[in-house]
Amino acid sequence: MTSGDPTLSLCGVIVKNQIAYWIGWSDISRYWIGQILLGWWDRGRNTMKLPDQSFFADLYAVYYIPITPGAMIKDLRRAGFEALASLPPMNLEQWYDFKGGSSSRNKNVVSLFPRYLADKVVWWRYCFRFKYGLRVIISKKFVD
Repeated sequence: MTSGDPTLSLCGVIVKNQIAYWIGWSDISRYWIGQILLGWWDRGRNTMKLPDQSFFADLYAVYYIPITPGAMIKDLRRAGFEALASLPPMNLEQWYDFKGGSSSRNKNVVSLFPRYLADKVVWWRYCFRFKYGLRVIISKKFVD
């Protein structure tokens, strides 16, 4: 199973959604705030050429509740799924395998950290990068 959700990271989508939610007082006001105030940032992401009403309403009129990837993985585990990978990566092993994610210089820097801290550094590296709009978690059902 693959799940993708913009609320799994503090990317630009969720930050802008939160701004529109706290400034706006209704779905329509949030839509207009998003389109007028923040829309210039997202207009290029509308690769499917959806009508502005649909595209901006989905980004701004609906309130997204942020959830951490760790909480999502725990929920998947409770539902009987095992998380196999994440894009962007969430830990050191995934980061080493991530194409274009780890240069030899970056690997050398990360190797200076204790393991538990290196995992956190990798997670934080992608957590606040606005260019990632979606975190995808790939999982499989436990077989008994």
